[in-house]
Amino acid sequence: MFDHELPQFELRSDAILLEVIMPQGTGADEIIYIAGDFNGGQDAASGDLKWQMEKAANNDVKWGIYLYPEDFVNGKTLADGFYFVSKTQGIERTLQNGDALHQISAKVGTRTDITVTRWNAYFEEPEDPSEVIHDGYAVFVMDNTGWDALTLYAWGKEVCVILILQPADIKNIRVLLLSDDGTNIRSDVYLKCSTNADITCGDETKSAGSEELLHPADTLTMAPGKTFIVKPESEDGKIYLCNGNGTAVSNGYAGTIEVRSTENGYTVVNELPLEEYLHAVVPSEMPSSFSPEALKTQAVCARSYAYMQLMRADLAAYGAHINDSTSYQVYNKVEKTKESVAAVDATCGQVLTWNGKVVEAYYFSTSMGYTDTAKIWNVDDPSSYGYLKKACLNQADADIDLSDETAFSKYIKSSADGYDSDIRYYRWFATADLSDKTETVNEILAARHSISPKNVLYYESDGTTEMDVAAAGEKMGAITGMSVEARSSSGSILTLDLTYECGIVKIKTEYNIRKILGCMVKKIVYADATESENITMLPSAFSTVEKQEDGTYLLSGGGYGHGLGMSQNGANGMAKAGMGYQDILNYFYQDITVETIGEMEGKETL
Repeated sequence: MFDHELPQFELRSDAILLEVIMPQGTGADEIIYIAGDFNGGQDAASGDLKWQMEKAANNDVKWGIYLYPEDFVNGKTLADGFYFVSKTQGIERTLQNGDALHQISAKVGTRTDITVTRWNAYFEEPEDPSEVIHDGYAVFVMDNTGWDALTLYAWGKEVCVILILQPADIKNIRVLLLSDDGTNIRSDVYLKCSTNADITCGDETKSAGSEELLHPADTLTMAPGKTFIVKPESEDGKIYLCNGNGTAVSNGYAGTIEVRSTENGYTVVNELPLEEYLHAVVPSEMPSSFSPEALKTQAVCARSYAYMQLMRADLAAYGAHINDSTSYQVYNKVEKTKESVAAVDATCGQVLTWNGKVVEAYYFSTSMGYTDTAKIWNVDDPSSYGYLKKACLNQADADIDLSDETAFSKYIKSSADGYDSDIRYYRWFATADLSDKTETVNEILAARHSISPKNVLYYESDGTTEMDVAAAGEKMGAITGMSVEARSSSGSILTLDLTYECGIVKIKTEYNIRKILGCMVKKIVYADATESENITMLPSAFSTVEKQEDGTYLLSGGGYGHGLGMSQNGANGMAKAGMGYQDILNYFYQDITVETIGEMEGKETL
């Protein structure tokens, strides 16, 4: 453990203490704020001393802040997400220049350690292109990474940069198992194993009987800083999460389970071979009743995604590469089946590459006849996602430009014969009502703006003069209307305009648009006449927004999911039509190659 990982601030019984390791290059005189839904976001937090971080007196990289729940607003907590903002270096970013967001369930009187990996300034172009900038990032070392050679660069007396010199021998993956409420920390943990098991904590190993109820807290209390590891004696042994009565509350996990004690509870990590992990990802993401070739496409996509996460190790602070939720890939929510095992084994080691790099093979449930490009996420450089193309799933294979409102409305209200047109999500409609929705919409907009300001833009009524975001809520008044400003050639809404009494908000990205329209809808009617009520998001952003005489808006739409990459139901339709899995993958992803991990020396990830 490095010195900067040691506690630097005293606990207070009436406050939540966050201790934060800031990136290299953070100056001692930096002004840094914490921001999130709980305090109104970046604009509200900046300049307010109660949200300003304090540097540790005897440590240059450790900062802290005391948070008092009575200061939180809108009933929000730290579990709703927060991030950090430097006055000189900008907003916190992930290692891949994505939106950073921490989520924890912290109690008053406790300490939680947080790590900021990069500032926005890290990604800015240097004045001198030959200058190498290392400021603003941290790299973590974990055991069992599979890397053959590392060069370590020191910052003072501490290692701060790790240069990977040789390709990885990827074998195992480490999965953080989230608690029932979706957080990283559990209040308690009970386990049992279907076979006899070895229990290791520190230097001590003992045996546990089959089905014996294990309570790691009893051991960890006596061995602070140690890890409680359960390993079945038999290869076919499975480990189960249980309640206090010994009843299994999860499917069985292969590999080992590690439990670690933290300030706020316990983390649970499952380590197992990558291919065995995929056995339980494929059926959790795609029904095993799908055609074998479709299941193979899912296996290759899932392996490509997992390979990238092994390289990134976003959750290194928890001793994991990924978690088991939709934030990464759903894992072991459905137990492995003979069909999923066959699909994974038949494609063993295979991943998708584009321009010599492993890609993030996005997929979604159902199309509306077309897939889209990365423009729907308003990315800075869509060309870096060049493998994500517009694909037509209709049997007629007509490439229609749906960026025009009239053309899109005509298309989405008509029937089509496509590879996934028999799925109920292929077409749907709903009514959006703006009445009494201003407050709800404004809360969503504020939350989304705090995460990514460029995707929620506030303007005066002229639509061009930017508005002070801090004053927008009170100044704009009520929502009076909405319209589509821009639509992709595949038909997804790129920009949705909300008109207020005194202002306009322009909303970008399919996720934000689906959140906003979803809160205005009471129910959705699908193609088979079935209905869904109490929704929180529109099924997709492929929708009309047509004002009716009574002031409501008709949303005629299609598809389910973001619409990027592979339609899972479409892949199944193609497999039924006789296409092989590599043909299906090439249909959805442009200029890709299916390669085997063991034959990929020197390959990188996007």
